[in-house]
Amino acid sequence: MSVPLEPQAQMDCLTTPAILSTDVGTFIDDSFAIALLLAQKPKSLNSARAFNSRQKLSGVSDEHTFSARQLDLQLLVTAGGSPLARARVAARFLTRSGHANIPIGLGAPSTNRSGALFNWAEEFDLSSYAGGVTSDGVGAMASVLSRARCPVALIEIGPHTNAHALA
Repeated sequence: MSVPLEPQAQMDCLTTPAILSTDVGTFIDDSFAIALLLAQKPKSLNSARAFNSRQKLSGVSDEHTFSARQLDLQLLVTAGGSPLARARVAARFLTRSGHANIPIGLGAPSTNRSGALFNWAEEFDLSSYAGGVTSDGVGAMASVLSRARCPVALIEIGPHTNAHALA
């Protein structure tokens, strides 16, 4: 359920904060999804304003403009089995792509413990990851949601263990 924002609050929300819950590392699909999120991440407040201005100029209504805003990835939380191995894959991917400032949380585990990309990241030292890694990914999700001034997009592209644990 979403709560309508006051007009001023909508103006202040130039981007939509996002949390990504992912079982990155099993197949390449999650890596592609992360890359797509990062590719459209605004580089500055001015680029977010320009994005929203283009939407308004194209005749899209304010309601659709609000939902079409760029996503701003605030937190990546691993989902599925082997949350630590998945965090290594995510941290190495984010570091290599120049986005090592995004925090990573270890999510609620499940039974899927295999990952084709685990070997690629097994030597990655999580303690050196600039964005920080927390062992309580679900708690980190709750923190992002509680301090957000704008509606937050919760994107799940893996098992729904984190959203279930959040509820």
